[in-house]
Amino acid sequence: MNSFVIFEISCLKSNSERAKFFLTEIAGGTSAMNMANLHEYFTTYHRPVWAEIDLDGIEHNLREFRRILPAQTQIMAVVKADAYGHGAYQVAQTALQSGASWLAVALVEEGICLRRKGITAPLLLLGISAPGTEHAVLEHDLRPMVCTVESARRFSECGQAMQKTVQFHLKLDTGMGRVGVRPDNLPTLLDTISDLPNLEMEGVFTHFAKADETDKTYSHLQIRRFQECLHRIRQGGFAPRFCYLANSAGTMELPDAHADMARIGISLYGMYPSAEVDPAIVHLKPVLCWKTRVVHLKTLPPGEAVSYGGLFVTQRPTVVATLPVGYADGFRRRLWKQHWHVLIRGQRAPIIGRICMDMCMIDATDIPGVMVGDEVVLIGSQGAETILADDMATALDTINYEITCLVGKRVPRIYRRQGEIIGIESLLGEHAA
Repeated sequence: MNSFVIFEISCLKSNSERAKFFLTEIAGGTSAMNMANLHEYFTTYHRPVWAEIDLDGIEHNLREFRRILPAQTQIMAVVKADAYGHGAYQVAQTALQSGASWLAVALVEEGICLRRKGITAPLLLLGISAPGTEHAVLEHDLRPMVCTVESARRFSECGQAMQKTVQFHLKLDTGMGRVGVRPDNLPTLLDTISDLPNLEMEGVFTHFAKADETDKTYSHLQIRRFQECLHRIRQGGFAPRFCYLANSAGTMELPDAHADMARIGISLYGMYPSAEVDPAIVHLKPVLCWKTRVVHLKTLPPGEAVSYGGLFVTQRPTVVATLPVGYADGFRRRLWKQHWHVLIRGQRAPIIGRICMDMCMIDATDIPGVMVGDEVVLIGSQGAETILADDMATALDTINYEITCLVGKRVPRIYRRQGEIIGIESLLGEHAA
């Protein structure tokens, strides 16, 4: 295995040689040796909170979508929002190695970050490029989304100034009501684009609003509107290479929407878009596990309060285990009101008292043999028990997308392929094999 590339940690210069030793050792040897040195590295520089990212899961999930798609349909992997909290660079690399030919992000800066790390694949900007960012978009070979006369003019002017042809993707609003040109405004926009130099309509796309619902009536309406708009576009003399509209749910349940490309977002990470889609269509593997360890134990007598506000009061002699994770990490404060549990020693243990910014407490009274250092699972499996991001989303009255996006940057990501650690990303830097 290749040696680790070490990104120097300027704030830890006195310990830099030790850091290099640990990181290099993590890259080699057996899996057991990897874990032993990883533990030492974390005890030296980190609190024991981390997310494990199974990149084999990314490969598996893409393979499942490839299985149901026509051979000519390309796959666009959506890695916006730091790959939904999983880490954009490692996920992007794995997705491209596993069959995706395109990537998509929301922000110009997200695209630039990937380019600076060596990603060369076609990269679409799903969001609006703010005025003034055109030069950066073209300099880094990003594909802008265009949906207004103003944005078309700005990119045309920048393309002329840089002597570049701007390959853009036209966004249609077929019923989402967010961004995109409405069908009734399309002729005006097409006329404008026709008159502007240095523009090439490489793609046309739209976004489903209700593809993850059982009733597909509205989605079929959007498909018809998309097809009507495509007819107008082609009549206007344009010949876009990529016409696409399917997101994860649309790819799963709307074969008529497969078109030239499928845009896979949430399901790339092993999560279904909603409980209304049929999980039998593709078998997905969750990619993220979130873990911590017990850092403190104490036994409180009956009648003692726990955490801010004293809202939880012990009713019996209670073993209180403190975990070094809190709402600043994305472990939402109101989970305790939902009688939320974590996994420890293969059993469920309830959160007690309000979750703090950096810590929370659990009742470990019924966990035999609990010790400081015991692994605790916040999302993932332990023994026969499993907590899914979907479960946490239900408790918080939100969606699984939000849960993984909430896992903060203070939580290191540990990346694995075939059981081996291939990279670590934390506040201290990035370390890749």
